[in-house]
Amino acid sequence: MRQLLLVLLCVAAITATLAAGWADGSTKGWPIFRGAWFTVKYPPGFVVTPREPGATTTGTRPDGVSFGSPGGKVEFYVYSPQWSGTSQWIKPRPGESLIDKKTEESDRRKVTHVTLKGVSGSYRRVYIDTLDKLSNTRTVFGIKYWGEGAYQQYRAQYLLFKQSLVQFTD
Repeated sequence: MRQLLLVLLCVAAITATLAAGWADGSTKGWPIFRGAWFTVKYPPGFVVTPREPGATTTGTRPDGVSFGSPGGKVEFYVYSPQWSGTSQWIKPRPGESLIDKKTEESDRRKVTHVTLKGVSGSYRRVYIDTLDKLSNTRTVFGIKYWGEGAYQQYRAQYLLFKQSLVQFTD
C-alpha cells in the first residue's frame, strides 16, 4: 500500500511540474532543441524527430524537426533554415486532401496558411509557410493532430512552441 501511495505521489508531482511549464503561459522547464540555425523549446515528454538536414551546415543539426506528443495525438513541426529552402514536411502526402489555402502577400513577405485532411479525415495537418522576400529566409510552423480533442488539448502548448523559436544569423 505504501509503495502504491508513493508511486501516486510521484506521478502527481511529475504531472504538476510538467503542467506548470505551460499552464501559466511560459515554457519554463521545457527542453531546448538546437537546429542548424535556430533553437526552439518543446514540451517535456515529446519525441524529437529530425526531418530536413541542415542545408548549409555539416553535422547532425537539422533545418527541420518535428516533436511528437506522448501517445502520438499531435505533432509540432518547425523548419527554419539559414536561408530560404524547401520543407519536405509540408508537401502533400498520398491520400491527403486540401481543405483550405490562403496566401497573404506584401512587398516584404508571402505567408501561406494551409490545412490538409488525412485519408478518411483521420487527421488534420495545418501549417504556416512564411517567406521573407527581402532577406530570402523561410520559416514554417506546422501541427498535425488526430481529432479535435487532441488539437484543443495541445493548442496552448503549440502556440508557446511557436513563440519560443530563436533564429540565428551568420
